[in-house]
Amino acid sequence: MSRLDGLRMLVVGGASGIGRATVDRARDLGAQVAVLDRAPPAVDAGGGSLHLRGDATDPEVVATQVGAAVEALGGLDALVHTAGVHDGFRDLVEYPVTDLADVCSELWRVNVTSALLAVRAALPALHRSEHASVTLTSSESGFGARGGGAPYTASKWAVRGLVDHLAAELAPAIRVNGVAPGGTSGTSLRGVGSTPAEIGARPGRDEDLLGTTKLRRRIEAADVAGAYTYLASPSLARVITGVIINVDGGRNTV
Repeated sequence: MSRLDGLRMLVVGGASGIGRATVDRARDLGAQVAVLDRAPPAVDAGGGSLHLRGDATDPEVVATQVGAAVEALGGLDALVHTAGVHDGFRDLVEYPVTDLADVCSELWRVNVTSALLAVRAALPALHRSEHASVTLTSSESGFGARGGGAPYTASKWAVRGLVDHLAAELAPAIRVNGVAPGGTSGTSLRGVGSTPAEIGARPGRDEDLLGTTKLRRRIEAADVAGAYTYLASPSLARVITGVIINVDGGRNTV
């Protein structure tokens, strides 16, 4: 496995779940890591990473905290965006018309706009790096109608569009890729609107997911983290841009 020795990385949404697993994997491989998240770090968080609190949908907060991360790390080589919220798999007909716009607005702010804010704030530092990369988070929902309701699915297709566009716009200086996780064991996403506070904790969820993966293997956060660290690697992924890696156990294969 390629080392990330000295790589300076910022993970937006890195306090828990897939983001936290990515922080841990990157640190184990030698990266210097900063985290921006509205939540405090997990109780068992170890040393070696800088944790910055803040709302990733607030432009001023993002600009300030990305600047703080760049100053603390002495620069920035890799930006990873894993922040996200979920719509609870609700069918469109279940939404009162008066609630739907608010749900869509929050999903878009967190899943799409916050990614753009982070990339924009990080651009000056990334342009000073010789190994600059951005990795955004789509979903299996970005490839088929199985991972959420219509609003969530639309937001994750939008992230696919961002990867395509930014990979073209920011080349050759910055590589831009994405990761599309399938349902991942032991992780949750915050719900929006009147959906449950956390998506992913229902009894039997892991067994249901296991039964729908072609590989019949439970997807763990560490499995997904490997895709992020691969794409950030200046050696392994140096000619990879505009690509989205599906980490779904084959759920979206024909």
